[in-house]
Amino acid sequence: ADLNHPDLVANKSGSFNDTRVHATHATMVAGVIGAARNGIGGVGVAYDATLDAKGFIPFSNPTATVARFREDLMSMQYYDVVNNSWGQSNPDQFGWYAGLSAGDPALLMQTQAEFTAQRIAATQGRQGLGTVMVYSAGNDRAKGYDAGLSTLTSNEYSITVGGVNLIGNVGGSTQPSRPFSNRGANILVSAPASNIMTSGVQVE
Repeated sequence: ADLNHPDLVANKSGSFNDTRVHATHATMVAGVIGAARNGIGGVGVAYDATLDAKGFIPFSNPTATVARFREDLMSMQYYDVVNNSWGQSNPDQFGWYAGLSAGDPALLMQTQAEFTAQRIAATQGRQGLGTVMVYSAGNDRAKGYDAGLSTLTSNEYSITVGGVNLIGNVGGSTQPSRPFSNRGANILVSAPASNIMTSGVQVE
């Protein structure tokens, strides 16, 4: 995320590790969450929050491993609230890595890594009060995906959020013609997910 954006820099964590490339989606989400109330651009729902951002190694990357995945997830315990706008591309499949099947030891290791990291964050984060972990339900409704089949979002430690979009064209901004948010019995709450004013990656 581009936490040096004018909307966000006032709330940037002192431990933020900047990167050369900034993800557009991460910057937009950061703006919705914590854009500063400074007279510039928009205002986040938690405009006084301290913002940080952490990039996971893409699972398409040859260097991605379960050990690194576990290490990244374990960092959630050091935050009060974590937003995860990412997830399994297809929760109906087994695991993150192509080719895994039921009974594969790597699948068990991955699931254990997820559960352990979430349990520790929920029981030890926020000075013992528990880290609040928010996850996206996913955007693949048209493919029939179900958020309840994801081990990341179908457990007692996660708050899974669905997205509600307007149908048609609103204010000149083209909207999706059909609902896109995944279904799932584990979805606790839904929120607006399109035509939202927020921060964007700066273009120089």
